[in-house]
Amino acid sequence: SSSTARTSNANALLASDDDYVPEVLVVGALGDVGTGVVQRLLRENSRAAGQFRVRVLVPNLYTQTLERFGTAVTYSQGDLSNVDSLEYAVTDVDKIIVCPTRPHPKENNIKENGTEIHNNDSDDDDDSILRRLEERAKWAEQVDCWGMKNLVQAYQNVRHADYGTSQAAKRTLFKFSRLEDFNLFALEYDDDNDNDESKLTVGSDENDYDDNFEKYEYTEEEDYNDYNDEEQYDDYQDDTTASTGSTASTSTTQVQWIRNKFDHAVFVGRIPTESSLSSAQASISSSRLRSRENPDSGIDLSSAFAGFILRVCSDGGTYEAFLRTSAYETDGVEYVCPFTTDAKLFSGVERGGNTNKSKNKFTTVRLPFEKFQPVAADGSSVKHSEEIPPFRGQDVQQIGYRFRSLPKTTNPSSTDDNNNLQSFYLAFSYVKLYRSQPEPEFIYVSDARIPPIVSSDMVRHDMKRLLGSVSSSSGLVGSDGAVLLDDRTTATALRNTINTEEEIYYKYLGEETLKKSGLAYAVVRVKEYQEQEKDSALTEIQLAADVAANDESITAGPEVDENGSSLVVTQDQVAQVCVSALLDPGALNKSFYLRSKQSSPNDDNNLSEQFQSLPKDPVAL
Repeated sequence: SSSTARTSNANALLASDDDYVPEVLVVGALGDVGTGVVQRLLRENSRAAGQFRVRVLVPNLYTQTLERFGTAVTYSQGDLSNVDSLEYAVTDVDKIIVCPTRPHPKENNIKENGTEIHNNDSDDDDDSILRRLEERAKWAEQVDCWGMKNLVQAYQNVRHADYGTSQAAKRTLFKFSRLEDFNLFALEYDDDNDNDESKLTVGSDENDYDDNFEKYEYTEEEDYNDYNDEEQYDDYQDDTTASTGSTASTSTTQVQWIRNKFDHAVFVGRIPTESSLSSAQASISSSRLRSRENPDSGIDLSSAFAGFILRVCSDGGTYEAFLRTSAYETDGVEYVCPFTTDAKLFSGVERGGNTNKSKNKFTTVRLPFEKFQPVAADGSSVKHSEEIPPFRGQDVQQIGYRFRSLPKTTNPSSTDDNNNLQSFYLAFSYVKLYRSQPEPEFIYVSDARIPPIVSSDMVRHDMKRLLGSVSSSSGLVGSDGAVLLDDRTTATALRNTINTEEEIYYKYLGEETLKKSGLAYAVVRVKEYQEQEKDSALTEIQLAADVAANDESITAGPEVDENGSSLVVTQDQVAQVCVSALLDPGALNKSFYLRSKQSSPNDDNNLSEQFQSLPKDPVAL
């Protein structure tokens, strides 16, 4: 029965079950790569009976569609622009592989997700090529950007509806639009060069907090209002006055914990630079957090969660998240995880017809528990660190955030020349917990021209470009965002296996949606794929965490580098990596580049070892 199946599925999510067979939904199954993924899944089933149950998302249930894979798969009709149809498609699904397709150039009219694409290969003039580029960009926006948002939302909704809050991808820990959550935090200001009387702590333990996570209804609404938040802050000057909050001051410092007009909690102020006063810092911390079962202990997050997700608006500075357990009382040790934020590059100047009054920019930050390292309360290294257990989510008694001053030469833009103070601004929308998962839930096929780290000054929403991508640095985009047509651009428009600059931008937005969703993921970045090549069995798959900026194989054709490695891979290789990542813990929360290299028959193409060797994505998304 359906209820029995759902109970089995829920149990499989909570614990390992050797008898359980995960169901995999393939999005884009009718495309070239998606078809290869489905075929690879079916081949894996033939080798190890019942390893996967395969479901495919299709736009219709016509006979031609149903004959594509026969009775070996389950067909779910759905539209990436329709969340309701996607909720039906993802019901009882455990894992999803997203292989976004684009219209085939030989098809005259294609309509999907409300977008109609008109292709006419007989027209090779500049106008027709530009029209084709615009149509493909519109398609990418519908599929990679909004389609990914809708797919993630549908998956989240069904997960919560079927299995309850315990299986929601994220759980709200603090939501700062709630006054009681704002009041749980207070300022700590410590000036090492002042005497004890000038060390300020604002707040008390009167508002102790227990681990009653059920007090919040499940909602992902704030995750889908990011662009609106950005637009609001564009016209918002950094106001440090508010009716709610607290202030800590000395003769050289002013630090505030306030709520702004958007009901965000703001940690803002100025502290002396390191050059004038060593170890200057400001921090906020929560009230005492207590376990309901044992009030003397902190809350235990280890059984179901893997880390925190912060939604913040900040100035591009580096901050610290810190956690205090019983080790803080006994050994003077707290667990610290630094994280970076973004700032708008064009603050205070005309951009896209608008003037940004604020440089502050929204950032979603993922802080895995494993990134928190033991540090002495005074910031020094911990003696006998081997005796301090690693942090895995247990006994959390306080949560806080800190800003440390830097030398003036490190960050001169945030320093006040008159009194040698360094300013900072960190506004919080929420703090959430994301679930612990042993393996990826989402596999997303993206583009190799997206750099490993994308800073805020590289993202131009007005131009719909990533300025740091290799494509944009190759001279194909004008300063105003216009496409410059040359022979390479013409070839790109006519070839269906390479993404244009605007398509890369929407791929990036798709990645961002997935990474901040709280779901376990793996992002496979592919430059170009081709149909099965001769002697492909002798081709080695290589996974890399980075692609050198001077790698000409990114912008050029299928040339190979000096080691015989190429970013041009076969469709089957893409499919093999996607399917292998589904059940491999080494691929969890990683973005990597796919390459191929000619090899000998004796070479061992061990993807699991390569997955394991790749670093996890940085904490700031």
